Amino acid sequence: MLCRQCNKTIEADSKFCQFCGRPQIALDEISCLLSVKPLFVPQRWIIPAAYNGIFMTFFGTVGLGTIVVLAAEFACRDCLNFYGVIATYAFLFIVLLIISVPLQLRIMKEKCKKTDFRFYSDRAEYDDGFLGKAQQVMPFDQITQMQIDMDWLQKYFMLGDIILSVSGAENISMKEVKDPEFVLSELRKIMCKGAK
Repeated sequence: MLCRQCNKTIEADSKFCQFCGRPQIALDEISCLLSVKPLFVPQRWIIPAAYNGIFMTFFGTVGLGTIVVLAAEFACRDCLNFYGVIATYAFLFIVLLIISVPLQLRIMKEKCKKTDFRFYSDRAEYDDGFLGKAQQVMPFDQITQMQIDMDWLQKYFMLGDIILSVSGAENISMKEVKDPEFVLSELRKIMCKGAK
């Protein structure tokens, strides 16, 4: 279990943190004031996935194609002519592209499913990750700035990223948030109430 104030590891049944002294209240004793999950919109990810897919597929084709061509050349001398080599590379490029784009979309969908931001009166908690969930706790007094970042595709689908600048740590990005202006205004209200 992590302390909600200093993020140090403490015993699971601790009522107080032995490092900072903050009381450790169970999550069900405090209600979550705002919960934000990223919204997976497949159409928003088609263009970036295709772009990344072409880039990754090119290098995969060069590497894998070279191995295939060398293996074919080793197996039978002079069995591949120039057109055979070009056809091999083209075939590998198409196959790898067909595999990589849906795979990237699946990865993004799973990442969106496993990401969750919860805001309480004094802190933000979030789960992030693809292969596993890593839970983080961020006290509001460590958040120095909040801003919205939107690319042209996000604007089209009314999505955005909310970036929380944190003093002494890496920024926290809430990616693919539906109606980010509303979420940011609600988050500011929660933080103002918590500061009182």
